[in-house]
Amino acid sequence: MLRAITRMTVGGSVRLARLPADLLIAMAGGGNGSTGPAASAGLALDRADATFRALAGTLLGDAVLREDAQRRTEAAERRAEALELRARAQDVSERGDERLDARREEAVETRERAEREAERKREAARTRRDRTKAQAGQAAQRRKEKASRAAAENKASAADRAKRSRLDALDAKSEALEDKEAALTARDEARRLRSAAARAKAQRKNGA
Repeated sequence: MLRAITRMTVGGSVRLARLPADLLIAMAGGGNGSTGPAASAGLALDRADATFRALAGTLLGDAVLREDAQRRTEAAERRAEALELRARAQDVSERGDERLDARREEAVETRERAEREAERKREAARTRRDRTKAQAGQAAQRRKEKASRAAAENKASAADRAKRSRLDALDAKSEALEDKEAALTARDEARRLRSAAARAKAQRKNGA
């Protein structure tokens, strides 16, 4: 009976002593399933609880208290293993999330590079089209100017030929007139000579 009272006293004292720490740990999020510093603090508190009970059981010669301490120690070790496993799993998950984030960022960068490259190619194509259009316009303008010059030259050449033709016609007409005048002059001269000859013959005849 005395050992049972002593055991209850030890248990009550331990619970009372760790109550503030339990409250702080609970407020810090150190409940079941957590892996942060609060969970580690809770585990350390459980181990200290088991150690205190084991020491009390040894000092009091209470086998039940020592067995309870042993169970609490084993439970704390299992919680420690579970905490480590959860921490590893969380670390793996975080690394996986980091890799996933990295792949997402890489995909975004790849897409942005592809978009920039596509825009660069579109801009280059627009530049080529504009340059080709400008060159075609310039070539068309040069052809138009060349055609205009050729037309002007042809017109001038035709006008020059027409002028020469008119001059040639005038020259021919002038020559024809000169020839006609020469013929008329020669005919008149011949007529005059014949008249003179006739008068001279008549005079000789009358003188005879």
